[in-house]
Amino acid sequence: MGAGDYGLARPEGSDEHLMVAPRHRHAQVLARLQGLECRRRRCGDPGRLGRRARGGGWQFPQGGVQSGETPEESLFRELHEEVGLKSQDVELVGATRDWLRYRLPPRYVRREQLPLCIGQKQRWFLLRLRDNDVKFAFTATSEPEFDQCRWANWWEPVREVIFFKRPVYAQMLTELAALAFPQGAPPLPAWWDE
Repeated sequence: MGAGDYGLARPEGSDEHLMVAPRHRHAQVLARLQGLECRRRRCGDPGRLGRRARGGGWQFPQGGVQSGETPEESLFRELHEEVGLKSQDVELVGATRDWLRYRLPPRYVRREQLPLCIGQKQRWFLLRLRDNDVKFAFTATSEPEFDQCRWANWWEPVREVIFFKRPVYAQMLTELAALAFPQGAPPLPAWWDE
């Protein structure tokens, strides 16, 4: 995908959490008091989920910013392509102040692909779902990125995402928690400092 990730939040009064996603990309956060994570589809293996170590782990939806697009335009395009939601299905609650960055470990750099990607720069967005009964769909493109989604507690994505994205997920969720939980973020889980 592209320059960041996006996220969605549930309507006010819901008892669920939010979640977020991030390259020079946008990031997404789907909110309830739980976040929406999606499991990546492995290329050439459309029906089976791989383990995180082989690229089949849970993460937030995310997408790249195309030439001429703003990060917000990219957010809504990718939201539809990856999980089947349209701009009218969500409310944009906020975004991270700055672009967040990570570098790929050398073993994950695909040296045979051009342009060479050594990491990502992401802008994360927090979105609120306008309707709790919204239906997610993974068929908006001929090559879906995901084949499953699930709601998770606010901090859980930090533990679920591939290891080199964890610092960005932690930073993003910490920053966006103030928007998602005006009365105070959920307590950090016992495993947080592991």
